[in-house]
Amino acid sequence: MGSLWESLHPESLLEPITFDRSDLENTANCPFAAKAIRDGKVQNISRLMDIGSEGHLLIKEGIEWGNGDYMVAADYILAEVTKARPDIQPEVIKALRFISNELKRIVNFNYGNLIGVEKQFSAELLPASQSRGAVIITARLDLVNAGRDKTVLHVHDWKTGYKQRSNSEAYASFQTCCIAWILFKELADVQEIHFWYDQTMTDTRAYCKLERDRDYYNFQGRLETAVMLRLQDSSEAWPDIEKCSWCPATAICPHVVADARDFNTDKVPFLQQMIALQARLTAMKKIANAYVKKHGNIIFADHVYGDKGRQKVSYSAFKIGKSDDDEKDE
Repeated sequence: MGSLWESLHPESLLEPITFDRSDLENTANCPFAAKAIRDGKVQNISRLMDIGSEGHLLIKEGIEWGNGDYMVAADYILAEVTKARPDIQPEVIKALRFISNELKRIVNFNYGNLIGVEKQFSAELLPASQSRGAVIITARLDLVNAGRDKTVLHVHDWKTGYKQRSNSEAYASFQTCCIAWILFKELADVQEIHFWYDQTMTDTRAYCKLERDRDYYNFQGRLETAVMLRLQDSSEAWPDIEKCSWCPATAICPHVVADARDFNTDKVPFLQQMIALQARLTAMKKIANAYVKKHGNIIFADHVYGDKGRQKVSYSAFKIGKSDDDEKDE
């Protein structure tokens, strides 16, 4: 019977394909940058991402130490945070003090309703086909607890960056979309989700409310499109001022390395290239500024790059100064 079923349904033999939320979000933001990261052409690293990774590691250790007692876990986090990586320890302490206190507050207020901390959830987005296994979407939730009844959930995600999201940005976030869809798919009774981004460096929060009837199929469509791009190994590049500002692949972006666009021929590619080039220039200035800060001005011929005297380089429109240090957080 088993072999007959398998012969009639060969897709049942194919291994499922699992996409993590963060990997899929990279593709949703820009397929080219996501592929460059996967292929090892660029490294997707930053100080803020290191802070987030270090913090999540300590939280995971605290949860394991507490063995279901989240008050004990919170105390462990506070006690062990001083042992964080020394170059980022001050920022990790600030972030985890916020998280530990928030964890205690939520436990005290919602005793018995806490579903999990650092808990993984997964759901099948696409069934198996003749050519591939089922597509599974998975995401780790920082904290999720039950609401007033089984139809309501509260989700908290801790951010270690300095970006202050608005409520509308929280709602539009791909991360919000992915996590909410997984929970709606796996927990049939849940009708609304209250989603909080706790911004640990600024002690601020962004909030949005997700509703099954309004959001479920919109979220599913967004995820399906991202998955199809991922399955196709797409390398399309989508310049955008904010996304390009933290993209690790600006040096090899096709809009940067391509021949100069003609404004009179087509204004859209011209603008796309301008956005990508500006992001690349900002990244280059960060590298040069870091060198100047440590070693002093950079000089070649009669050109000087550095802070001393606020000198200008090559042409008057380019003023030397500190560049923005915004980085993508995790």
